[in-house]
Amino acid sequence: MPLTLPKPFSILPKVPGVAVIGIMILQYAWMSASSDSAPHCELRIQNPHQSTHAAEYLGLDVVKLKVTSSCNKPQRYTELNATIREFEGKKSKKIAEFLNQIALVQKPSDHDVDFERLNIPCKKGVVVSYFGTAEGFAYLKTGEKIPVTGSSGKPFPVPCKIRAN
Repeated sequence: MPLTLPKPFSILPKVPGVAVIGIMILQYAWMSASSDSAPHCELRIQNPHQSTHAAEYLGLDVVKLKVTSSCNKPQRYTELNATIREFEGKKSKKIAEFLNQIALVQKPSDHDVDFERLNIPCKKGVVVSYFGTAEGFAYLKTGEKIPVTGSSGKPFPVPCKIRAN
């Protein structure tokens, strides 16, 4: 006796393909418009630290401050002033200043800009606590100028004393 299977029936309504595509386009447009937020940029500042790269490859003892400017929109460049501050007791004093630093966007990310050459000579052997601060402006591809500011946070001990300017 042959086995016969019943023909399945569709419970989905028949919607023309053009209508489905139209609905998908409207949904995409609505999601894009609602998720388009205001431009926002921030600075991420690493603790000042002794540069192992400069010591190993260049024979230099330097304290390095690394700053990243990160935006939620594509940027062209960021311009900033950065400072390394020495912490003694309950006071801090400016020990190194990097004025009018400019970093351009590097591919592949056009949202982030890195400042990696903020170095200052130091003398090994003395442990000093440092922290970094920076402020400036991120310039977006749209032409907008967004203020940015940041700090590395708590002082960080470094076994290299910066020579005061």
